[in-house]
Amino acid sequence: MLAVCHGRDHAQALRWVGSLGKRVRRAQAEDEIVQKCSPLIGTGVGGARFFVKRAGAMSSVGGRHRWIDRPEQTALGIPAFCRKGRKTRRFAHRSFDPPQLRKERMMSEAFDTLVPDAQDFCRRLDDNNATEWFEANEAEFTARLKTPATQLLEALRPRIADLTGGTCSTTLFGLERDEKFARGEPPYKPHLHMMWSAPDEDAQPLGWFLRIELDRIRVGAGYMKFEGAALERWRAALAGKRGDRIDDAVGALMAQGCNLRAPSLKRVPAPYSETHPRGPLLRHKGLTIWADLPHPERDFDDAVMGAFALFWPAMKLVRGALRDHD
Repeated sequence: MLAVCHGRDHAQALRWVGSLGKRVRRAQAEDEIVQKCSPLIGTGVGGARFFVKRAGAMSSVGGRHRWIDRPEQTALGIPAFCRKGRKTRRFAHRSFDPPQLRKERMMSEAFDTLVPDAQDFCRRLDDNNATEWFEANEAEFTARLKTPATQLLEALRPRIADLTGGTCSTTLFGLERDEKFARGEPPYKPHLHMMWSAPDEDAQPLGWFLRIELDRIRVGAGYMKFEGAALERWRAALAGKRGDRIDDAVGALMAQGCNLRAPSLKRVPAPYSETHPRGPLLRHKGLTIWADLPHPERDFDDAVMGAFALFWPAMKLVRGALRDHD
């Protein structure tokens, strides 16, 4: 956490921050920092302004403080505390960059370049979709796509587990097509596709998808196909008291620009009427919601998690229907 503040009438906060000195306090201090700063955030305490952000380092010195805005000199581009006076310049140019923070920054930069690197590689693959070309460029695929994609999977795995309240597993799909299902198609798919499964302990885990295509980024969540008794529970939930809530949650996502995968059935299945109010959803034998994700200049991992958090209220209802409880 990096706790930063400025203003005039905030002696309480300054005494607490100054007492920390130059000590680095990583994730274990997060709760303490938030707990002590939160009563002062946005309460009009003398115009004090607090900015609490996970950055991995805390830099401060006692006495009078002022805001030093030197993003190119501080870790992760976040300004740090400095003392007024002669030492200001020295502290403004000091950057505390412990190995773990440096590793996280490098991973963040790799995430931010993953999309342009993947799209560049897949465009060239699309123009030269042959085994010989891919094998000649496999080292580039591993370095620029596979390695950062694997790191992204691992970085978001605990965050998705926290979101869903269960364990999470990951899958990075290969570019090779399954010839059994793609006869006559080129041997490789020109997109990078990965998936998180959470909660993983469910009989049928909920899927969280990220696909980097040639000209867009797609994020999604849901169940590709309801298996076994899950299909009957899904239809019973739609026809029952939970149907309105599921329909409203899915409709809210649609109103925000998301879209559903096309239904599997052309007609509403028996014994439900063609005029059933949940008829459009009853035609689905699985339910996945997708959206186009604008490519952010930085913090790509946070952008993906933001989309997943948007999907979760609807997916939580669907998961509850499959588990036959609210």
